Amino acid sequence: MPVSGDTKIRLIDGTDVLLRDLAGQAFDARVFGVQEPWRPVAVAGATMAGLIVASRARGARMTRPHIPVVTLELSNGEILRCGPTQLIMTRDGTFKVAEKLLPGANLRPLVTDIAPGTNGDILPIPDIAGRISTSSYKFPEIKVVSNHTSDFEDMWDLECPYTGNFGVSAKVFVYARATALR
Repeated sequence: MPVSGDTKIRLIDGTDVLLRDLAGQAFDARVFGVQEPWRPVAVAGATMAGLIVASRARGARMTRPHIPVVTLELSNGEILRCGPTQLIMTRDGTFKVAEKLLPGANLRPLVTDIAPGTNGDILPIPDIAGRISTSSYKFPEIKVVSNHTSDFEDMWDLECPYTGNFGVSAKVFVYARATALR
């Protein structure tokens, strides 16, 4: 399930690193993943797929040389470039093949912090008295704006043995190799 080597992976410390730059690392990268994406959870007033957790990732490598590139333009202004068979997590926790995602498809957002004032992606909605609580936060909707296939590029993959998925800096989750722990 490949993505472009230029894909930025969101690390737990808040930094982003190019997927291809993780190749050959002697340590596990700490990434965001969705635990049990098939199980809906209520978080700050929204029901979404699974809990976002810290996860381990390793084994970054080029897995598919010179294949067609699917470019997904997202409603948050980000672009995700991946192979046509890459699985992308939707808001309900199911995975859809990238080349078949239609404009308007609602993706599972990578939201890393719901403390008031610390995440510009979460919009506080005041109650009738003007008070704001964490249960009144509105989570972002990230939708596919356009989807087209072009170019050819080497594609990369990452191994995430605990969650089988990882968050990218485009603020969505993609499927990863979930091989057994060594």
